[in-house]
Amino acid sequence: MGRNSRLDNIQAGILRIKLRELEKWIKYRRTQADIYYKYLSRIKQIKFVSKIKNTKCSYHLMVIRTKFRNNLKKYLNKNGIETGIHYPKSLPETPLFKIKHLNYSKNMRSIKYSKEIISLPIGEHLNSKQIKYICKKIIKFFNV
Repeated sequence: MGRNSRLDNIQAGILRIKLRELEKWIKYRRTQADIYYKYLSRIKQIKFVSKIKNTKCSYHLMVIRTKFRNNLKKYLNKNGIETGIHYPKSLPETPLFKIKHLNYSKNMRSIKYSKEIISLPIGEHLNSKQIKYICKKIIKFFNV
């Protein structure tokens, strides 16, 4: 269980250039996340990932939880909004761990949450207007 991943020279060169933009991109993503929190926090059927005190999130992904995940995903897709389910299985559900660990971990939150999480669009390719549009569609879906 593990891997040895190394960058080749081309990948390292690209990463070196991209790292110069990292702080700017993280700041931009935080601004986008703030829009999501502002517009979606009043929807009772949505839960946000808990923030840990004294830490800063890079918002690599904008993950929310809802029991209506699959229907929300279909609805957003019909409206031209791509979403993702980046962690469809919790660790105890993966083949490597399932045999020995699934029995005693059936009641873990991670198993329950893996059926509820959805990643909303976030990143440098989106502007504030587009994030607000996504929020408005989600608000409409939940009839808030």
